[in-house]
Amino acid sequence: MYNPDRFRPAVTYASITRKVGYVLFGIGVSLVLCSNLLAAAGARLMPSLPPAAAQGLAGQGRLVRASAVVQENGREIRYFKVYDEAENLSGYIFSSDELAPEVRGFGGRMNLAVYVEPNGTLLNFHLIRSNETPAYLEFLNDWRKTLSGLNIFNPQASVEIEAITGATISCQAILSGLETSGRRFADSILHQATLPAVSGKTIWRRFIPDSQGIYLLSIFAACLLVVCYGGFWSRLAVLLSTLITGGIILNAQYSTEQMASLLTGHLPAIGLSGVFLLVVGVPLLVAAFGNLYCGYICPFGAAQELAGYILPDKIKQRLVMEDARKPRFIKYVLLFVFISVFFLSRDRLTLAADPLIEIFSGNIQGLLLLIAGTVLIISLFHVRFWCRYLCPVGAFLSIIGKAALLRRYLPAKRFGKCEFAISPKDMDCLYCDRCRYELEKRQKEQAAVAPAGKPSKLSARYLLVVVLVIAVLVSSISIGTFLEKMPTGYEQPFVLLPSGGKARDVDMRRIREMIESGRLSEQEADFYEKLNTDNHR
Repeated sequence: MYNPDRFRPAVTYASITRKVGYVLFGIGVSLVLCSNLLAAAGARLMPSLPPAAAQGLAGQGRLVRASAVVQENGREIRYFKVYDEAENLSGYIFSSDELAPEVRGFGGRMNLAVYVEPNGTLLNFHLIRSNETPAYLEFLNDWRKTLSGLNIFNPQASVEIEAITGATISCQAILSGLETSGRRFADSILHQATLPAVSGKTIWRRFIPDSQGIYLLSIFAACLLVVCYGGFWSRLAVLLSTLITGGIILNAQYSTEQMASLLTGHLPAIGLSGVFLLVVGVPLLVAAFGNLYCGYICPFGAAQELAGYILPDKIKQRLVMEDARKPRFIKYVLLFVFISVFFLSRDRLTLAADPLIEIFSGNIQGLLLLIAGTVLIISLFHVRFWCRYLCPVGAFLSIIGKAALLRRYLPAKRFGKCEFAISPKDMDCLYCDRCRYELEKRQKEQAAVAPAGKPSKLSARYLLVVVLVIAVLVSSISIGTFLEKMPTGYEQPFVLLPSGGKARDVDMRRIREMIESGRLSEQEADFYEKLNTDNHR
């Protein structure tokens, strides 16, 4: 009461960023909830088989609506019959979402519009709705042509079809969706006799881990053992295994793709597959023990830390701890940018600015390759540069890892020796355990060779500038993609003047999607008149 300044908190950089962080967190959570509610409402209102998608598959064929009630569950299935110019039945078009809703790919459920002949021969199909990674779907352009002529009424039709390396999960999901929906359409709608499915094989297949699943389960266990009982060399072995096996060989990298799948609820099928363990298993591990993924299991983090051992410590410039702390907030801003652009557009192409998506796929190029290379070079001088200052996935896992429900069963951290200036109140801890054994050893060796150099303010300014430049580049890629994918309702409306003289709005986004998916005919209109645009402005 006699000293008001005692109760007045001092305005510091940490207090300002903490307040800004709460504001960004609240806005981000609101965007996620509202976007998911609108997407769920839109999915209920949108038909599983839009007429435009069916007409795009049928081409010049005439469509006739049809429906049938499945006796097993009493559900009404809507589909289309296709007739040729001679009014002969040429095929059927149906939705896999109604007949095989349990089939899930890399990003969860997918909906296929399937066009088959009356005998079950596949003519064509469209991906109406999916949450697969766009970069991986590009691998399937040539592969999908090999499916033409496949008889999907036969439950073993796709046995000899090989999946594409790099998009195995998506290939398997498409094949399973075609085969399962085709067999059920023949049985329940057409009442055609088909061969019985192989009992038990499909049910138990999900509980047999694939190569990625085996690796992730093994590295989870090895990580916990090294944290509790290991030391410097055992940790180094885990990092090497993470980089070589998890990164270069298997590309088991947690990125904003998995984060988006988790936040949208579009989860892959439950099982021990690598896809499910990345999307669900990694967040569960982090929520239980803290952010062990970033410290031990992230391949790109391992590459940065191993790169830091190339140069000796005596030629590296030390930073003032307070200067090293300040840029850490930028990764949370980047996380907010990714959350905003994705949940406002619901388009996964807006996540393509995250180099973690393709850095180990062999397909990274252009500006992302330059960013990844720059990060690795800087990591020679500043350990885990991307992890500490720029990684949006690391920021997301840090928020989850703040819970750390079972952290008390792990050895205590020695925050007083943390080279990243992290305190027990912060949630930025990478769980790298360098504070427990490695840093003290290296400081003793450095002191024996030469006295520590004076911290450099100039180096801190250069570091902050580089962090800001890379953050702006990454953000500009995401925001630029978002503006390209932005709905026409956010843009200036495009207006046509019909014959009646009354202006009407045209959904240009829908038109662009129909052109890209081949739903609009490429033939020139029979009757039209070119307008003089100067007279109609």
